[in-house]
Amino acid sequence: MDFKSGGKGLSIGKVAEKDNVLEVSPDWDLEIYGKRLIDCIYPVGSIFLSVNSTSPDILFRGTKWQRFSQGRVLVGIDEHNANFNASEKTGGQASVTLTKSQLPKHTHSASSSSSGTHCHKVRYGSNGPIASGNPNCVMYGWAGGLNPNGATWDYAQMDAGAHTHSISVSSEGGGESHTNLQPYTSVYMWKRIS
Repeated sequence: MDFKSGGKGLSIGKVAEKDNVLEVSPDWDLEIYGKRLIDCIYPVGSIFLSVNSTSPDILFRGTKWQRFSQGRVLVGIDEHNANFNASEKTGGQASVTLTKSQLPKHTHSASSSSSGTHCHKVRYGSNGPIASGNPNCVMYGWAGGLNPNGATWDYAQMDAGAHTHSISVSSEGGGESHTNLQPYTSVYMWKRIS
């Protein structure tokens, strides 16, 4: 044990060099209740977090650490949830592509009428039709009149004109994955292994 001149510094295992400081030789360990101080603060299996890249191997002499959970967030143990019921389980995805069954339930609807009224004009002469129309047409009315130079008549006829429409629904979306990240702050993490 050494006292610094002036009585303001104290050291153990080395010469006192600083005022108002208790210095301990790097060759010595501090123990509390029979345990090294570092083992009380960071026992094996502890996680050390820092925004500084300096490894705890350097900070805490005589300990060994390894980088931990790189690119992952930490979550608390939940014994009732199979995803989180044991230490150091991993899971989750940074991005996800939804399947058809995962899309919100929704419907697409479209409608079309099967009828569409339109007209045909048929010319009749004195000896019968000049150009026959649809035999299913119903006489609609006169479109013309008697030609003074002959017996040619113009009739307008109406046809119900039943027909169908084909409707196609185009698909939307590109099927790409979407980001699945929660808000985060990145830090260095180490786990003590010895």
